[in-house]
Amino acid sequence: MAFVPGDANVRGPVFEGLPTVEAQRGRASKVALNMLELAHGADCDIVLVGDPDLSDAGWAQFAQVSAGYVDLQCELEPGYAYVRGQIHHDRPDSSVLIFRSQESRTTLKPDSVPTDSGAGLPRKAGSIAVSNSGYGRYEGELEIARVDLPGDERMNVAGHITPEAMELLPFIKRGFGVRFV
Repeated sequence: MAFVPGDANVRGPVFEGLPTVEAQRGRASKVALNMLELAHGADCDIVLVGDPDLSDAGWAQFAQVSAGYVDLQCELEPGYAYVRGQIHHDRPDSSVLIFRSQESRTTLKPDSVPTDSGAGLPRKAGSIAVSNSGYGRYEGELEIARVDLPGDERMNVAGHITPEAMELLPFIKRGFGVRFV
């Protein structure tokens, strides 16, 4: 069991939050990051709020993590709006190099993903990529690069997540979900 700091009403006498991990004291507004760090980075089975309250935004983050996903802010290229707002779960056979969407090939894929101007571009850490028709049966698979990867003509770079969203990526593991916003 571990505690994340609250970001609204905090306990006295110090009024600086009551986290289990001291490094989290200064980032009370990052409730999702703090929770994921404890649950997925430190294998805590129960994560609670150590202070009396969270802000509305804090409660929203708390609810998302409890439901098994987080929102990731992103910028998408034209033609890829269909990935926004859907929850993508990391595949059980995923790797440390990429987040692979479990749903993308079966439920989110449009009829065809043609090769576009994003094909073959290097995939920087945080890049959102969708496999194009050159990838055969893997066409339509959505990935998020966890590390810098070389270009691949079979992959279209569809956008990227923001630097703040990148902080969450190391803790998003097998079965956990993301929603692009």
